[in-house]
Amino acid sequence: MNTVVHVKKREVGKKSVLSTLRKNGFVPAVVYGYQIEPIPIAVNEREFERLLSKEGKNSIISLNIEGKEVKAVVFQFQKDTTKEKYIHVDFLSVDMSKLIGIEVPIVLKGLPIGVKEGGVLHQPLRLMKLIVKPNEIPEKVEIDVSNLAIGHALTIGDIRKKVKYTISGDDQVTLVVVSTPTVRMDLDTEITDQPEEAV
Repeated sequence: MNTVVHVKKREVGKKSVLSTLRKNGFVPAVVYGYQIEPIPIAVNEREFERLLSKEGKNSIISLNIEGKEVKAVVFQFQKDTTKEKYIHVDFLSVDMSKLIGIEVPIVLKGLPIGVKEGGVLHQPLRLMKLIVKPNEIPEKVEIDVSNLAIGHALTIGDIRKKVKYTISGDDQVTLVVVSTPTVRMDLDTEITDQPEEAV
């Protein structure tokens, strides 16, 4: 709540400006949302990395925009994984008393029974959208999958009443499933039930 990140306004519409910002260790960004017009800004990349490492993606921060402070969260960001460089960051200005919709990581707990029996675990959904107040945003949502058997799945509807957060999404959306392993025949295996050759 007390984390302050100093940013500066930036020009828009010029690729050369963006290239210069990144070369000088800044990440192009924008802040928008509650009681604020979208403002193009630039954030120091090292300071942003420290923020994510120390506070996490969903922490409330105070953006200091050349003297003006705005309460915000990191709404989303783009990263070049090959160069390990941030490309762009979206900050969302928030009203601390109002609910917002935000995505948080889904973390699975336990080893499913079905996996112990040879099944394969699939997690088609890795982020879950929650409706929460800004100061109640969790870093993650943990889901216990230890009782999941082969051929069984967990949906949003299965866990909606088991978590203390309001989940946004259809009850039928699959979160995780344990499927039957694919069996492949060894082409070198001798087939013994072929009919005998005629004499």
